[in-house]
Amino acid sequence: MLAGDLSERFSGDEAARLKFSVSQFYLDVVSDITISPHAYIRLPDVPVGVVSSCSGVFTLLFSYGYHAEVYDYLGRCLAVGKPNLVLARFVLKFMPEWFDGRSDVLFDIVAANKSDITLLQNLHARRKEREHFDVAYQQCLGAILPSFPGLNVIRQDAVLSFLLRCDLWDEALNLIDGGAVSDNVLPKTVILGFRYLDRGDYGAALYCFQRVLEENPADGFAAGGLRFSMPRAGFDMRAILDYRAKIGYGIRTAGRKGLVKVESEYTTTEVMAGNYLSSFYSKRKTRQWKILGKLLGEKFYNYSSLPGACSEKSLYIIADEGVGDEIRSSQLYGAIQKRYGRVSASCDPRLLNILSRSYPEINFIPVRRVRKIMATRSDTINARLTGVHESVAGFFDDGTYSEMQRADYVTFSQNLMFNYFSGVIARPARGGYLKWDCSARVTPSVGKLKIGILWRSHLMVGMRKLMYLRLEDFAPLAGLEGVEVWSIQHAMTEAEIQTCRDLGIRLLDDVDLFNDFEATAGCLLGLDLLVGISSVPMELGAALGIETWMLGFSPENYYLRTAGGKTEVDQLTLNSTVVAPVWIDFTEPQEVCVREVFDEVKRRLMPRLASVRAEYQQVAEG
Repeated sequence: MLAGDLSERFSGDEAARLKFSVSQFYLDVVSDITISPHAYIRLPDVPVGVVSSCSGVFTLLFSYGYHAEVYDYLGRCLAVGKPNLVLARFVLKFMPEWFDGRSDVLFDIVAANKSDITLLQNLHARRKEREHFDVAYQQCLGAILPSFPGLNVIRQDAVLSFLLRCDLWDEALNLIDGGAVSDNVLPKTVILGFRYLDRGDYGAALYCFQRVLEENPADGFAAGGLRFSMPRAGFDMRAILDYRAKIGYGIRTAGRKGLVKVESEYTTTEVMAGNYLSSFYSKRKTRQWKILGKLLGEKFYNYSSLPGACSEKSLYIIADEGVGDEIRSSQLYGAIQKRYGRVSASCDPRLLNILSRSYPEINFIPVRRVRKIMATRSDTINARLTGVHESVAGFFDDGTYSEMQRADYVTFSQNLMFNYFSGVIARPARGGYLKWDCSARVTPSVGKLKIGILWRSHLMVGMRKLMYLRLEDFAPLAGLEGVEVWSIQHAMTEAEIQTCRDLGIRLLDDVDLFNDFEATAGCLLGLDLLVGISSVPMELGAALGIETWMLGFSPENYYLRTAGGKTEVDQLTLNSTVVAPVWIDFTEPQEVCVREVFDEVKRRLMPRLASVRAEYQQVAEG
């Protein structure tokens, strides 16, 4: 018997009750964000025959740490017989290990349902975890793409939306170029917008994104495209806010017009305009901080001024956002440790020893943060905290959650930056604020200026690529006499490694730049200058006191750190300068902006190289 056939044994009453309970929870959580869905839904009491109605239930319970109940329910369903399509989708999404040793079951389901978009999407999410998932994914994709021209508008929309979500731009463009896509399919216009953006036709890109948003103001991809295209088309960043006030946010605001400051373009627009305080303040209503504010009450400081110095009070700092953000925020730990009697802070485990040496009076507690964009199956197979929403649980384990609850005051690292911009905490003077020992990995060389370069983040996904450089862009530096270029790029590809060798760029190929921050720090301290974009090795080097040049070749890389273009002194990263010619014009194609920025880098290097040569001459003359 197929497990899905059980539904015939039950009336629709159970499914209706289940859906009502979910709806009731979502209504009630608006007024009390700390409630748990467990008071509304208990899977042990739900018959297996209504599994087809459980999609939203599983996702909801998983997000609150009730993994065990979901696993148990799916196990009960699977005990009845082989899964049908609906159950197979759920197993792939929530309990993929069940298919280990049962790949024949998976391939039977795929063979009968190759055109199912949800199945394809779930297989795509798991394709790197098991070979049989990847094979099944390729089979589905290989069936759907050739059938695309014959699909109706709704199905074409679904396929293109899937390709966008999964960063499969080449496949999407090939379908569009085939000429079989109606102009009524909005993802087509989004994809064309990004093609125009990539080609430097910013006006056409802006037109595409605006056209989509006027039909569907809630389209996230078009909203992202708007943020990238508007400054490149010559508009002030804040023009986005005027546009949003006019069209609204569609279903997200029940069709009402007007500006929304939470989870919208407002935060990015304000920070790029140099309005750092309003940008930070707009994040105070994000879910995790609302939950903690309700749980902790007045002792939680959420984008607000920290209490005055008090030697009798304890403070707990939650390390939030990315590791680069954590490194930047730690510039303020020196001021914080002097204000309170006891300071504890969670930290990325890779930073534990560096932070502990740098701030011995702070009690650092290592806990790996779970972020959806980087989470693996090993991160999510077990719950971090049961009954606590994942937006909060991702910052804690049982020990750190208890430590946080015991503190007199609780805040998070981005609120320290808010307090800096509001004048409550002073930024330290230029110089290293993190401490580590220089290793001998970067060998001393007299008469050479040793420059570390980094051209991208390790997250090469979606629109983020527009903020990255190519390794080949650094070729002019590698060819300069008196310069020794070292790659500090983490997660390099084999092609990038070979390009480094071809250009004479030195490699730290025996150092894990992604996981071993202590070895990385030791190597960075052997360099004279860092040049590139913001990512962990650059942020770590700047924190160690190495002069750092962030390259302002795009609106995002430039305006974000220069108070909207008012200063070249990096407003976020200490010991960093944002390098770009004063006349930089982002309406030019990106390759032109990149070339002009590297010309500026070479111009600024000339006095440094002259000084190095003079030093070498003195040593030679001895």
